[in-house]
Amino acid sequence: MDIMNVEIMRYECGTREEYVNELIEGMNEKHKGKYLFESRIVDALNDTKIHTIIAFDVKQNEIFQLPIEDAYQASLFMGKDVVFEKINHKIEQFEEFYSREDCIETEKQAIQPWIIGKGKNQDWLQKCPYTEYGDYVIVYRKCTSFNDYQLNYGLITWENAEKLSLDLLQLHELAMQNVQNTSLYTIVSYNGCFFEEIGDFTYRIGNEYEEYIVRGVEENYSTGSLFNKEIWKNMGNLIGENYYIIPSSVHEWIVMSISMTSKELLETTIAGVNTELNPEDLLGEQYYLYDVEKDEMILMKSQKDE
Repeated sequence: MDIMNVEIMRYECGTREEYVNELIEGMNEKHKGKYLFESRIVDALNDTKIHTIIAFDVKQNEIFQLPIEDAYQASLFMGKDVVFEKINHKIEQFEEFYSREDCIETEKQAIQPWIIGKGKNQDWLQKCPYTEYGDYVIVYRKCTSFNDYQLNYGLITWENAEKLSLDLLQLHELAMQNVQNTSLYTIVSYNGCFFEEIGDFTYRIGNEYEEYIVRGVEENYSTGSLFNKEIWKNMGNLIGENYYIIPSSVHEWIVMSISMTSKELLETTIAGVNTELNPEDLLGEQYYLYDVEKDEMILMKSQKDE
């Protein structure tokens, strides 16, 4: 879309405040008697705050959150009416899903691990089951089919776990079992010029040295891919040698072959992703070396920590 069309869409949407007020008014009118939509500032990762629209059912249970910036930016490109209808369509999918008799078992199958930082997420961690993992912690989320526009990324709280009749150990074991579903994750090259597919994997062959990203098909919240054994074994076959696994953010991993990565480049890459990201997307500096021959992932430390 060209700049002029974006400006036209911006004029139609108005300011963010005007857009939010109109969206909430429209949603409350359309779903009157079923859901209540409100604008709130909520806690996000790493002690940050996000402006969201929250939907509550008649019992005041929180149904989902919609980040306002995501909706606003989408409206600038697609038009506010299109986004409004897409949100309503997702609500219909949401209702259909939870009307199914097997929805609880389906929810359990959708639980995935998610690696986040430990230090700046203490408020979050009071609400959620988690497992410590080196400098990080593993929390748990639902990777669901009605997840477009982040209507509900499904972070599992203690309340959610209780409804699913799962304690922490059961939740962790279930997530580690589910994460082996390779079709949930994608391999993409930074420096490539065209795409090819190998089974469930997508990667791009480049003219220069290969530098890959491992992310989820949802693109966000995919650091749990670290526990998918098949991904890293296939990555070793693809690269043909040992490689580093570096946290790009709380959403994905960067993969760099060891022969093409000097210590200086490694440290620069780690420092770069920890200074260029939005605060809520930061993960940390703990990274890994994958030994292809031993099929083993080895925890490493940044030079600053040594």
